[in-house]
Amino acid sequence: MRSPFKFLDSYTLEDKEVFFGRDSETEVLYDMVYKSPLILLYGMSGTGKTSLIQCGLASKFNGPDWYPLWIRRQGNINESLQIALFKASKGNSMNSLRDGISYLFRYYLRPVYLIFDQFEELFVLGDADEQKKFMESIQDLLVSELPVKVVIVMREEYLGQLYDFEKIVPSIFDHRVRVESMNRTKVKEVLLGSFKKYNISLEGKPEDRLEEIYDNLSEGKTGIQLPYLQVYLDMFYKEDYVRTYPKGSEEKFPPIEFTQSEIKEFGNIENVLAKFLEQQESELQTELSKEYPNIDRKAVNKLLDTFATEEGTKRPIYYQRTQNEIHLEPRIMELMPKINVSALSKGLLKLEQNRVLRFSDDTIELAHDSLAYLIDQKRTEEQRQLNNITRQIKSAYNSYLGTKDFLTKKQLNYYESFLSRLELDKKVLQFIEQSRKDVEAKEKEEFERQERELQAIQEKLDTELESARKQRFLLIIISLIALVAIGVGIWAEGQRQRARSAEDEAKAKTKSLEEEKAEKQRAQDATKKAELDKKRTEIQSFIDQAENSMKSGEYQPALENLRLAQALNPTESDSLALLIQKAENGIKTNNAYDSLRTKGNEAINDDKLLLAMRYYQEASRLPLNYGRINVVNENFGKIKYRMSVKCQQLIGQAETFSRVENCEKVKEKLSEIEKFHQYLSQEQIQSNLQTIDKFKAICD
Repeated sequence: MRSPFKFLDSYTLEDKEVFFGRDSETEVLYDMVYKSPLILLYGMSGTGKTSLIQCGLASKFNGPDWYPLWIRRQGNINESLQIALFKASKGNSMNSLRDGISYLFRYYLRPVYLIFDQFEELFVLGDADEQKKFMESIQDLLVSELPVKVVIVMREEYLGQLYDFEKIVPSIFDHRVRVESMNRTKVKEVLLGSFKKYNISLEGKPEDRLEEIYDNLSEGKTGIQLPYLQVYLDMFYKEDYVRTYPKGSEEKFPPIEFTQSEIKEFGNIENVLAKFLEQQESELQTELSKEYPNIDRKAVNKLLDTFATEEGTKRPIYYQRTQNEIHLEPRIMELMPKINVSALSKGLLKLEQNRVLRFSDDTIELAHDSLAYLIDQKRTEEQRQLNNITRQIKSAYNSYLGTKDFLTKKQLNYYESFLSRLELDKKVLQFIEQSRKDVEAKEKEEFERQERELQAIQEKLDTELESARKQRFLLIIISLIALVAIGVGIWAEGQRQRARSAEDEAKAKTKSLEEEKAEKQRAQDATKKAELDKKRTEIQSFIDQAENSMKSGEYQPALENLRLAQALNPTESDSLALLIQKAENGIKTNNAYDSLRTKGNEAINDDKLLLAMRYYQEASRLPLNYGRINVVNENFGKIKYRMSVKCQQLIGQAETFSRVENCEKVKEKLSEIEKFHQYLSQEQIQSNLQTIDKFKAICD
């Protein structure tokens, strides 16, 4: 039995009859696409951005009114755009993006809508060149005046990444729509509409049951994420269906009643998606362990971990099918746990069946960003570090296959302390061992070369000294003969002079050899000094890179560079230790900032504006970099705007209560308004105070 609810799937045009709660957002978006060729649609994960376009906006058009072309980054957003154009044009290659859009308009006679979904992937997975090339292409398209609309869909927390490209695309922020979490009223609208469509009744007073369901979903919050709502309804419906129709039913939507006791028994569902994910992981691990006894006991956990990026977003992975087996791209297989193809294929298909993974024509990915976020939240800091080291080593191994370059000594020194905690393939471990042997062989070869040079110098010196000794011995013999035969004195004197000359020459040669040896020694000393200088330069380079990273607030890469510098010279001065301490403190500060920002965003979504302001004030006291300070300031402005709107809502409520002379409620609303005054402008405060005085006069 499959429930009629969408679970984690996005709504499509086919679901327009059951797409409730987003009428106003649909109208705003529909109106905006006529005002600008570029629209930015953003919101927190789980707010239904894709469904708003795929179902809400699509339902506003007749068939000939638009031609939507959905693009995901995949391996490279520029290549994915070209592939999408190629497929849409039935295999016609285009020289440029302009040519492609022009062709599609002439072919389909409809305006082309380029919809870039999950756009944050460009910043999470792409590099600077890919990003710049894409933005330049979009700006060129915008000024072309072709019948094309560009819709960028992204998560709100990555919005700040676009500021760097405002110079390339000046209009990037001009027309934007924020999709907010559904509040109580809209959630009830969704529930009532869905229940009516699917023949579901509510016991007793429907309004009471709706409140109970909302409370189970929200845990006291003012807004909920749509994935939680959909999973809740899917699981609740299945449970109630089995209870009502144990033998099944032939009707498409047989009558079902949600009672007060059933809602209470089903319980709070704050962590429904986490519970669902843990349940699927546990059941699949048990199933695979029975069929494959030698499988890694955390195989499913590691498999799911591969589908989430380090930033907690979805990672699409390419695959191919051969009969009943699924083969993933080789670079991803390196990241997978030790699991055979049969077990991997079964696990992937089971996760797809249970709607944890979603298969497209050539990629597999998690069914929703919420799942990626939950997977990321379960990672420990140690696991994050080990994952990073594992990727570095495997990247080096993949490069080695092409270049035959082994790991260097400094890389081996840095990785050494992590190796015992890494799960590496046998081939990678062999690569590391070969790298060690390569380093040892090079060091041995260099040592032997220096030994041979010294030996050759010593042998040459010994030969020259032996020749000099022989000449001195000959001089002695000649001198004795001269004593016996004076007649040969002149000849002997000549020999003595020649002997002295020979001895002087030998001494000169000896001195020359000694000078040559000294020169060799100086050359060796110079070589050692050059190596030392090079080492110091490398250390300084790592330190410079680290300091540059810290200036921009990126402390994790800074710490990695400092660790590399430390590995080159473990006895480095205290200054390096201080920099490492600074980087570690920076990481703690960033983590504290991320935590406060997350809490602040949650408080904003829950309409707890004063609490959100306190979180961001606390974040503003941290020693942050310019980019994070901008985000904090932007959120200050956002919260203050929401506060001014909230004050107007409270004034309206106070006015309503004043009409029925409920002064207690009026004072309660006025008291709430005054709490916001410390953050509002003097003009807003003055306006509010005039209204407050008016209501106080009425009550008094």
